[in-house]
Amino acid sequence: MLKFRRVILLIFLFIAYFFTASFFELYFSLTNKAESFRQKRRAKHSTFYAKGIVKIIGFKVNIVGGEHLNKKGALFVSNHLSFWDIAILSSFNELSYITSVEVEKTLFLGWIAKLSGCQFIERRKKDFLNQEILSLADALTQNQNVVLFPEGTTGNGSTLLPFKRSFFKAAVYAQKPIVSLCINYLKLDNVPVNSQNRDLLFYYGDHRFFNQLIAVLSIKITNVEVVVFPPISSKQKEENMHKHLCEESFRLIHNRFVPIEV
Repeated sequence: MLKFRRVILLIFLFIAYFFTASFFELYFSLTNKAESFRQKRRAKHSTFYAKGIVKIIGFKVNIVGGEHLNKKGALFVSNHLSFWDIAILSSFNELSYITSVEVEKTLFLGWIAKLSGCQFIERRKKDFLNQEILSLADALTQNQNVVLFPEGTTGNGSTLLPFKRSFFKAAVYAQKPIVSLCINYLKLDNVPVNSQNRDLLFYYGDHRFFNQLIAVLSIKITNVEVVVFPPISSKQKEENMHKHLCEESFRLIHNRFVPIEV
């Protein structure tokens, strides 16, 4: 009964999101609003619906260090385990995201990502990399809050994957801070997340979006911890500053990351 009720509520929520997001896109096409205004409007709109999604799914989120969330124009850097990461993070802050073209091509998930204002990047083609970094730097300069998942993909929860450091240059160019975030999925219905139950939640390997969506509906309560670290300044005149920012962010997140029980 609970699962059926959640399905109905999610369908209603997604339909409402589609129509309201489409209305905003139509409004944007008929006006000369700046792109920064459009992205902030998309982020605010997504936050409103993310709160509903988090409640319907049953995520109980404990935020540690929430006082560091009030930055404007910060590059938020987070580990990545599931597409639910985006709903959880957006539920407590108005954020835009950098994600891969693979997500853009994913049925339904790519559609949601487009309407929410995600910036899609092709990590495998270096020809466009500098242009995309400059585009991100411009967004930060316009005081947009943007989330980067520097692992470049979702992990299976056993370890933190190495960080790719190129996009940390955007914070240096824009002279904006890095705010590191560590997401830990701790318990599913009071059972610690482990190698037996992680596939109900984590999105990695050859997992499919709709299979994961149905699987998570069988969980009543998911306990999640989000640790928000103090901002790291990018204004020091240090050679290869982006490498330092990447390494420091990795260190902070790695120290609070909780690997799953095997």
